[in-house]
Amino acid sequence: MDNILAKIRDGDGQALEDIYVQLREPFIAWSIKNYEGSRDQAVEFYQMSILIFYDNVVQGKLTHLNSSVKSYLFAIGKNKWREYFRERQRLAPETAVDLTQLVMDDLKTENDMELAAIQRGLEELGGTCRELLEAFYYQGMNLDEIVERFGYKNKDAAKTAKYKCLQRLRRIINWQ
Repeated sequence: MDNILAKIRDGDGQALEDIYVQLREPFIAWSIKNYEGSRDQAVEFYQMSILIFYDNVVQGKLTHLNSSVKSYLFAIGKNKWREYFRERQRLAPETAVDLTQLVMDDLKTENDMELAAIQRGLEELGGTCRELLEAFYYQGMNLDEIVERFGYKNKDAAKTAKYKCLQRLRRIINWQ
């Protein structure tokens, strides 16, 4: 093991390439099996693991192995996968909150715009129609109360008047 580390430290590219080729497929299979990632992710984590291994050897951080190169590389890979999942878990709630907030803001803006259009339409509508719609929708009066307040003959007449007023309001604010 120490012989391989010395070769890599001395610039023997073939030693690193041999390790890369020999352990690539086993690492990828292990990653996919244990972490349920895609092949592309597994390749990416393998390449990161090889680079970290190489940097540790060249910088003198790794001078002796107590295990095999395979075990060392897989341990690096395991740590990279854990970092990946930690980061993903950390970002997921924030992303969901941000997305929810954006949707809520959007809906609020749309609702505010609709409300403003309705208010302008009611002002333009004016008179009895405006009072009738405000009584029904804003004050929550039922048809019996509207019959009594506005002097309609019966509930059907009040319902028809409300419908016609609502149609006029829709035409004013261009809602079809």
